[in-house]
Amino acid sequence: MDQYDYAQVKTYLRGGVYFWCTDTKQINKLMAQIKEIIPSAYFDLKSKLPIGEAYSFEIKGLGGKDWDVKWWIIKLMCQDSWEPIGVEAVPGRTDYDIHQFKRKTIS
Repeated sequence: MDQYDYAQVKTYLRGGVYFWCTDTKQINKLMAQIKEIIPSAYFDLKSKLPIGEAYSFEIKGLGGKDWDVKWWIIKLMCQDSWEPIGVEAVPGRTDYDIHQFKRKTIS
């Protein structure tokens, strides 16, 4: 049976980039890359798994570059072999969207 990691990235029109991922190594890698490019960025932990691993955070301190950072995250995910599997949008709302990814871990 195949197994996958799952990730999603979301932005709000008013600002804010949110990232969820079941792969802690991917989270740490992404945080380091963002911090290197945007030193003012910081990460507000939102949720942890029952075993204590972080899986959700908001990226803040982006100097108004929230949408640019979202698209950069999408690019990085695709370069790291994450497959885009969908975009979720709420009908009638244009203030946010959620981009979803999967990556096979076991075949």
